[in-house]
This record gives sequence, C-alpha cells and structure tokens, in this order.
Amino acid sequence: MIKNRYCPDISSPPGETIIDMLRESGLTLEQFSKLLNVEVIQIKHLINGYLSITEPLAIKLAEILGSNEEFWLNREFNYRQSLLEESYGKSCKRLYGYLE
Repeated sequence: MIKNRYCPDISSPPGETIIDMLRESGLTLEQFSKLLNVEVIQIKHLINGYLSITEPLAIKLAEILGSNEEFWLNREFNYRQSLLEESYGKSCKRLYGYLE
C-alpha cells in the first residue's frame, strides 16, 4: 500500500529554476541569451514555459547554469506531464490507482 505520496496540484515551468540560477549567478537575460546564442524573446518564452527544453538546449543549460543534461530534461518532462494531468483533470488518486 502506498502512503504519503506527494501529489502537487500546481505546475511550475523549468523557467522558474532557470530564473533562480540566473539570480544566483548574477547573469542578466541579455548575457544569458548571448551565451545560449538565442534572442532574449526566446529566453522569455523558455522561462514562461512556452518553449520546451530539447536535448541540445539541456546540454547548453547544464554547461552554463550547472547540474546536468538529465536534470533539465527531467525538469521539462515533469512540467509537461503535470500540464497534461491538469488539462485532462486527472487526480493523483486516479493516477496512482488507490483510494483513501
């Protein structure tokens, strides 16, 4: 029997983690966009969850911000998965197949 499984009811885009890491590193959006070789608007889309993290982007994020490629890809997957669950109205109880 599964007990005490954490089931968040909110989704936060990986961009929230990116913003936190930018603040810690002291990088501006402009500096970060130059390091990634993209326009600032693309960084804003990434931060707001409109732009997905692909494998090449995950590699760049790992190089610039730290952690590793897998961390960024997992962060993206978990965010997109939670959006799907919200949009289809699935509850954690149904998702994990147990009742109270």
